[in-house]
Amino acid sequence: MQEDTSRTERFYMRFMALSASAQRALREALPPTTEIRTRTHEDGTTVIFQLSDTADYEPLYRFLDRSNLDPATYSVWISVVTESDHSGVSVPNYVLKLIRRIRGGLDYSFVALGPELPDD
Repeated sequence: MQEDTSRTERFYMRFMALSASAQRALREALPPTTEIRTRTHEDGTTVIFQLSDTADYEPLYRFLDRSNLDPATYSVWISVVTESDHSGVSVPNYVLKLIRRIRGGLDYSFVALGPELPDD
């Protein structure tokens, strides 16, 4: 079955301005198979990873409870990429549970690709 590429929804967890020690503790709280992307800035490191409906987020919750991070520095990030100029998103239950539990932010990215233009 061919994947529908006209629209994709992805759900991520993003941490901003993490210290090196907080970044190590976060990595230890996540399953070893979690693909983590990072970008270093003057004020710390931004860390992002995709959320999954099969992951156990209890270790992440414990990390957040222990770390005392400012809730303004982490969020669930929802990304929608579509060929349409308008769209919406239904947040799945596992993401809603995570949002309610972490009490952090919620960010949304919408990218409209538009139709492919013919070659000249």
